[in-house]
Amino acid sequence: MGGAIVTVLCGARYPLAAMAGMFLAAGVITGVLADDFATPLSISAIGFVAASSSLVVHESAHLGVLRRFTSDPAAGQVHCSATEVWVAGQTPDGLGTAVTAVVGPAAGAAYLLILSLAGVPQWIAVSLAVIHVINLLPWFPDGKQLKLGLAQLLLERVQPQRGRG
Repeated sequence: MGGAIVTVLCGARYPLAAMAGMFLAAGVITGVLADDFATPLSISAIGFVAASSSLVVHESAHLGVLRRFTSDPAAGQVHCSATEVWVAGQTPDGLGTAVTAVVGPAAGAAYLLILSLAGVPQWIAVSLAVIHVINLLPWFPDGKQLKLGLAQLLLERVQPQRGRG
């Protein structure tokens, strides 16, 4: 899994930089409005660390499981835009597609719940964990892949077995 984390970190540098800028801007604007920079910047820093590290955990989980299902340590590619990062790759069957889709949001949410036990404010950790879980809805990329994997599983089960009469 360590190789997956390094691969995701390298691929996610632009979205992580954009995220840092957004959290910093929110902290500065709130600091100006509240006439107190210490608290908003501290909360922004905690939010950035929690959000960015959970994103890396989420995408690394996708990549690590994809590589396990394909038995290829180089499988999967990390893609990014200015604000997004995602993993692309083919699994050999519907089960692999479904599990690969679910493991990212599950890992990201679980990681955030652990962070909340370690002292990250619960409202930050739970809010971000909910975002990870929402990714499993069918309108979002992970949810679309889950739906595809389940459909593949269904087709694999209903296709007639070759050689049987």
